[in-house]
Amino acid sequence: MSYAFTVPVASPDPFHEPRRKFTADEVYRMLDAGILEEGPGLELLEGDLVVMSPQGAPHAGFAELLRERLLQALGPGHNARTHAPVDAGPYSQPEPDVAVVRGRPEDYLTRHPTAADTLLVVEVARSSLPRDRRKARIYAQARFPEYWLFDVEQRSVLVHRDPDGVSSYGQVLTLGAADRLAVPGTPAELDLAALFALLPA
Repeated sequence: MSYAFTVPVASPDPFHEPRRKFTADEVYRMLDAGILEEGPGLELLEGDLVVMSPQGAPHAGFAELLRERLLQALGPGHNARTHAPVDAGPYSQPEPDVAVVRGRPEDYLTRHPTAADTLLVVEVARSSLPRDRRKARIYAQARFPEYWLFDVEQRSVLVHRDPDGVSSYGQVLTLGAADRLAVPGTPAELDLAALFALLPA
């Protein structure tokens, strides 16, 4: 006797379907062709075009405050860019909230800064914390020397140093309001208590 079996066919899982990774060159060609619109909204991370989270006032204001403090500490010969891409390789062009780079703004009219140009990248996280933790891998792989991840809800900062060029940083410190944070390349320190005190309760 024979039996007929009906085997259900599973519907494809949309979260595990193959995805095409984009390179930075492809993204910039799409911008030039008008396929993508230039401006805030998308970030290239490991080949994925990721929609950036809207910034609330505490996030945006704190990033500008950090930029101001860093420029005061660094003095001439450095520039602090806000929400502008850095070149982290062919598949990643993250846009940190602040990037401290060597040189002047006109030095970056034809290219984005690389890790060799950069002293520090800074992300300010609120709703974007999981993605900004992912960026640690991207920055470490590209050898950005130092990465600060501020958590404005917890009033803390993760300080990443000594990138291995593969996927992680050799030194990761958690600092809070009782600490002072050394600014790379200078003898200056940021008073974290004074910075966090400016955030709304």
